[in-house]
Amino acid sequence: MNRTATDNTAAYCRNHREQRRHFAWSLLLMPLMIFFAIMPSSAAVKFDHEHKLFSEELKKYVRPDGVRYKAWIKDRAKFNQYLDELRAVTAQDYTGFSDLEKKALWLNTYNALALKLVMDNYPIQGNNSDYPANSMRQIPDCWKAVRWNVAGRDVDLFTLKHKILRSEIQDYRTHFSVVPASMGGPRLAAKAFAPDDINERLTTNMKTYLTNPEHLQFAPDQNTIKVSRIFRWFLLDFVKRDADGKAVFPPPSDDEIVQEFSMQFAPESVRKQFDGKKAKVEYLPYDWTLNESTEP
Repeated sequence: MNRTATDNTAAYCRNHREQRRHFAWSLLLMPLMIFFAIMPSSAAVKFDHEHKLFSEELKKYVRPDGVRYKAWIKDRAKFNQYLDELRAVTAQDYTGFSDLEKKALWLNTYNALALKLVMDNYPIQGNNSDYPANSMRQIPDCWKAVRWNVAGRDVDLFTLKHKILRSEIQDYRTHFSVVPASMGGPRLAAKAFAPDDINERLTTNMKTYLTNPEHLQFAPDQNTIKVSRIFRWFLLDFVKRDADGKAVFPPPSDDEIVQEFSMQFAPESVRKQFDGKKAKVEYLPYDWTLNESTEP
């Protein structure tokens, strides 16, 4: 055999051995390739419907008298991480959410964006005489100042309140669980909303708010009910509805709507004194002072 033939044979053998080696490695790597192919990417990690990260942050910085904004601002990393979790929810993800998961998502999103609004502008020192100097209402265009993309939608506080919670979710109890960073509104809880107990918490929050004399007062001797301005701003959300969810017809007067709804929070003795009477309704002042804790 001449030298050229010998060289060709050797090259063929080397190529053959190399092919066999590659084939053997491919068999060994195949399970790993399949594993990584089906393993969800970091962007597709299942959303935490318990909102645990938000709860952890709320527990650290929320007190019965308000929010420790000054301390929270110094360490916003985990809060920003939670906001990123919200932004990672896609429109396709959202279609697979249950009704309770959707409700928890939007309530937590509202409260988180209200917190972000304050922290982005802290300390607030405005000169609009209609509101306290540290009120979120001093922030220009406060209802739309913070925008975030959640479930494929660009949302702000206005959109969350009116187009989602009031129009899509349609649960009047949410009025007493969204917190517009004010002392006149509901107190922010040190725990995020989660689907498993959200209905119980919404009912509890409503009762807590409306059994507080700062928000609801009965004066039978004057035939008067004094109530939070939440009812003035969102009156039709509290209209009595039939089994199909339709408002009763003919519609009651504004005062009748408030009286019928508020009586469920009155003691039995008070209800008896209003029985058969049409009460006069007055709206209490709403305190827009920032809901800041005295604890640093």
